[in-house]
Amino acid sequence: MTTCKDKTQEECNKNKENCTWCDGKTRKYCRKRKGKKKSNIKKAKTCKRKSATRCSPYEGPMEVGCKLSEKNRCISEKAKNQRSEIKIISWNVNGIRSKSMNIKTKDNTLNPESNLAQLLAKENPDILCLSETKCQCKNVEELKQLFPFQYQTWSCSEPKLGYSGTVIMSKIKFKLLGKIPGLEENNQGRSQLIEFPTFYLAHVYVPNSGTNQEYRKTVWDKKIYEFLKSYKKKTRPLIYCGDLNVVADILDIYNPEIIKRGKSPGVKPFERENFKQLLSLGYVDVMRYLNPDKQLWTWWDARSRARLKDRGWRLDYFLTQKPSIIKTSNILKSIMGSDHCPIELIIKI
Repeated sequence: MTTCKDKTQEECNKNKENCTWCDGKTRKYCRKRKGKKKSNIKKAKTCKRKSATRCSPYEGPMEVGCKLSEKNRCISEKAKNQRSEIKIISWNVNGIRSKSMNIKTKDNTLNPESNLAQLLAKENPDILCLSETKCQCKNVEELKQLFPFQYQTWSCSEPKLGYSGTVIMSKIKFKLLGKIPGLEENNQGRSQLIEFPTFYLAHVYVPNSGTNQEYRKTVWDKKIYEFLKSYKKKTRPLIYCGDLNVVADILDIYNPEIIKRGKSPGVKPFERENFKQLLSLGYVDVMRYLNPDKQLWTWWDARSRARLKDRGWRLDYFLTQKPSIIKTSNILKSIMGSDHCPIELIIKI
């Protein structure tokens, strides 16, 4: 009878048919090989314990769907490749076909020198939400071909052409639920709601109170409150994002005196109060949640060239009722092409 227990590593390796050397972090010893009986075991649904022992590299053939881990374990390839996080970017592009965006080449391909192409190359988002696209329905099919996203949903303004509009592009398959409930009659392409296996995503371009104050005050804000209240009860998290056209706090504007005056769109008392009501439902403003004491802004007035002086406002947000999914969030100030800059959220799934 072969005994492996007291053999040295050299002796153990010479008798590989019966013994195997266990090179553990705390214990190093020779043990009896137990690979003989495993040949009759039926194929399992997972790849665990397919190797001859737990301590030595697996040298046999791999079954389909299995691979060797860094710790010499036979594991499921599918499990290894599953997403553990998702990156979402939201950006008000102020006209996707504008000269400043410059997204198309003469060959009708995505211009690699455009700010949008550089954003995709650098950040590689899983989901891209664009607002104020100002694109007409007749241009959608042509624009779809430019972007490396298999799943896309575009919503355009129908009565007023070249106005408003939103799009969500994704590398992950989703179910389109339509417009935000209660806002179905809004035909300016301002809201879209989609469903993923593990979360919901609502992307909006909130009406500016400078030209849409009555609608914003009496319809939009009320319907958004009702929508977020109803989704607060969902077991899956909701991510509500986009250009919300409101300044939440004095740290969200370069000059707090503008808030005190309360006359400009975005800082009017009713806008800021209605935004606070959304947070009172149990939603968190992701950027402020992660940066409680930091000045943050995402929009700069183009007419006064405010971006050169970094005199900005924060108008773009991610909200969620499940802060446990948040990994990190950033404002991508270096990306030009619009009066807004993109914002980024990485969630854990």
